[in-house]
Amino acid sequence: MSASLLDLPTELIFEISSIVCSRSQHDYLSLKLVSRRLHDLISVPCLLVVPVILEDHTTIKSFSNFLQTSPWLPVRIRHLWITLGSSRHANYIATVCTNLVSLACSSNVLVFISSDVEFRHTHIRELTLIGENWPSWTPLICSPYGGHLCGQITHLRLQEGVTPILPIVLLTSLTHLAFSTRPVKDFVERHLIYLGQLRNLGCIVLTTFWWREEAPDQETLEILDMDRRLSLIHCEQHWREIDAWNDRVSGSEGIWGQGIKSTSKHLFSPPRVRAFDTLTSYDRKVLFWGSKFQVTFGYVVCVHKLHES
Repeated sequence: MSASLLDLPTELIFEISSIVCSRSQHDYLSLKLVSRRLHDLISVPCLLVVPVILEDHTTIKSFSNFLQTSPWLPVRIRHLWITLGSSRHANYIATVCTNLVSLACSSNVLVFISSDVEFRHTHIRELTLIGENWPSWTPLICSPYGGHLCGQITHLRLQEGVTPILPIVLLTSLTHLAFSTRPVKDFVERHLIYLGQLRNLGCIVLTTFWWREEAPDQETLEILDMDRRLSLIHCEQHWREIDAWNDRVSGSEGIWGQGIKSTSKHLFSPPRVRAFDTLTSYDRKVLFWGSKFQVTFGYVVCVHKLHES
């Protein structure tokens, strides 16, 4: 098998190897062991597609030390998952890998890379926040480059729910959002109203762990009829967050294509918003919808709808 692979043109070897290496670190390391020539051909180029997954202190420390002795390596890493929260080694890894496109980490790591002397992580587009019940957005918002980072994110996965201080005004490029929620119509309706301020949001994935051994009931599926952008993933016992992330890195849709969608032909279309005028501050963290006013986590907002003919 190795002989036939190495007989192919170099361009095809790269193409095949990239597909294999994009699946996991293990496949990348195994492929390099096939032969010395293949090792030399793919070691550096294929790093661009390898998902680097670090899940424990030992692995994080080891990889951090490896990066310090291999200065050519960090800029070639595009996809990084760090399970643990902020630590000296985790922060170092995230800081030196400046060409990341997809990052999964805690909010503490985000704050660290956004507080550097110079913001160098200008390629991050897909962000997964893990390891926290409700990630704290305030430190990120207040960091020197938190706004820059938020403004370039197109795909955001919150392993837990949407928090009251989600920096909506900074997420100007967001097109895809996934978060955990209770499959209750009132809950989802409130989220949709709040998220209505995200002008470019076109895909909303709801994940729930309420059914571990059976499919959602019909009442829950009807939630999907509320908005054409919604899809639902019920996370069965075998479902793992890291697997969905890895699928996405490997070139598939990942979590964005796994959900159940509504089959209704009469779906709600969110109103186009023309203007938001802040009227007065409001201390209580509440959310409701009235005929003229929306009260949303700290502000009373007047909403003007454009009626489509």
